[in-house]
Amino acid sequence: MVKRDPHQERNQLGLRDPTTIRLLPAMPGFYEFFCGGGMARAGLGPEWRCLFANDIDARKGAAYVANWGSEELRVADVASLSVGELPGQADLAWASFPCQDLSLAGAGAGLDGARSGAFWAFCLTIRALVGIDARHV
Repeated sequence: MVKRDPHQERNQLGLRDPTTIRLLPAMPGFYEFFCGGGMARAGLGPEWRCLFANDIDARKGAAYVANWGSEELRVADVASLSVGELPGQADLAWASFPCQDLSLAGAGAGLDGARSGAFWAFCLTIRALVGIDARHV
């Protein structure tokens, strides 16, 4: 049986001083707009931390709560949100905005449609959040 040397193992890991502790970078955070049941959150996985989730539809909010709990969720129109309500500093803002007006099955109203037009309120929120022209978002 080979005897292990924990000091040698530490040196191989780059921890030359056994009292040295390397801090891992903070877990990246995200905002999830038009969250529905939280599928973007599911896709990002446990390496990401949800800071804020939003949907206008109470039924979709209930699905989100069933999947992830209610702590980060705010059921409201994205147009009613202010930047000051968004906690922390997100590394990612995700929006699965309604696509019915863009779909071949929809009426073809595009981003001027009642549903898909919600994109513009999201865009204004992000523009205010980062303080840059929306063309760069």
